[in-house]
Amino acid sequence: MKYAKTLLVLFLFFVLLGAAEAKTLEEQTFKKMGYSGVIAQGANEEKCAEFAFYKNMELNKEGHFTVLSVHAVFSPISEGKAKVTVYLNGEQVKELTTGEFRNKWARIVLEREKLKETNQLTICAKASESITKVEVLDDSIIGTYLMPYFPEGTLTKKVSNDKPLVGEEVTITVTLRNEGSEAVEVKINRKKPNIEREDIEIIRAETQTEITGTVEAGKEIKLVYTAEIKLSETRVLEAAIATYTNIFGEKETIYSNYPEVIVLEPEKAIEPTIFMEKPLNTVGKEAEIIISAKNNSQNTKYNISLKLTAPEGVNIKGNTSQLIDSLEPKETRYFTVKASAEKAGVYELGCTAAYDANVLEECEKTPLEFEETAPNTILPIGIVLMLIGLGFYAYIYLR
Repeated sequence: MKYAKTLLVLFLFFVLLGAAEAKTLEEQTFKKMGYSGVIAQGANEEKCAEFAFYKNMELNKEGHFTVLSVHAVFSPISEGKAKVTVYLNGEQVKELTTGEFRNKWARIVLEREKLKETNQLTICAKASESITKVEVLDDSIIGTYLMPYFPEGTLTKKVSNDKPLVGEEVTITVTLRNEGSEAVEVKINRKKPNIEREDIEIIRAETQTEITGTVEAGKEIKLVYTAEIKLSETRVLEAAIATYTNIFGEKETIYSNYPEVIVLEPEKAIEPTIFMEKPLNTVGKEAEIIISAKNNSQNTKYNISLKLTAPEGVNIKGNTSQLIDSLEPKETRYFTVKASAEKAGVYELGCTAAYDANVLEECEKTPLEFEETAPNTILPIGIVLMLIGLGFYAYIYLR
């Protein structure tokens, strides 16, 4: 039984080993190619070395990735302005800063279209004031692999409407596409874990705001959720992030774009209106005028100046303007004045609401009509009718 278990463990080991090796199509170190490394020693010193290498063009096809793995040591400290610059066939490929090395290794995917059967690789190591020695080691590797691949732009974050109204719901879709030739397990989060946004509220998630799953080669994985943008000042949404482990056992982090939005207020965030008790009034008598301001937006508005305007000939009793210190979303405030006129006619009243420093909203013009006092015509008509009746009576009885 013990022997059988040992065989099973060995079998599984070789299966896993074979699976790991199957991803490596070819691989060679600088040392195996007959080259030593590169050393730049001394403040701001720079040294370059050239390496010729041959590429099996049968392996230079889609889904086969040629990766240069640079193994470098920085001293006496590991972080600073020192760098390693890589050139392929005379063209700069990448300038590697100290922050791009993890456990002293940095990976560069060489573009398939720029590789030839015979290639010239130039590597320059440059020290700095604080990092006085940069050494590119001879165990650096050039290899061809099957692997997942996520170049820039494969993690995207899109908003269903980039010009929403304040408080409007928008659908946000995070998409990660695997441009490589191997599947890999990834974890996607709608934002960096340490980022807090009070201006964005998650309403619901069609998937989740964080997912873990396998993305196959040439396929996509999506994270979809619905959010409400609560402030008109919002201009940029946070980036989404994705993490996975590459074929070298290193944790990779990918960042999406930062979606831009223009958050619009409703057509009239503050809506002024005029009401009146009676649109038809009598000259010399007062009419009651009500002016209101309603907050149609999702934000509290401050320092709103509400003003009534009346034409010449209308006398206003009371303040024609009022300052509202704050108005909550969907709240309405009112103030009342009395209006009178000395002459009959139709007068147009108007009003304005000023807020947010430079926004001025006007209400619709409202007619206010005054008419003269109507004469009492009932008594004269009655007298005339009575006289007509008496005349008729006299005619009948006195003829």
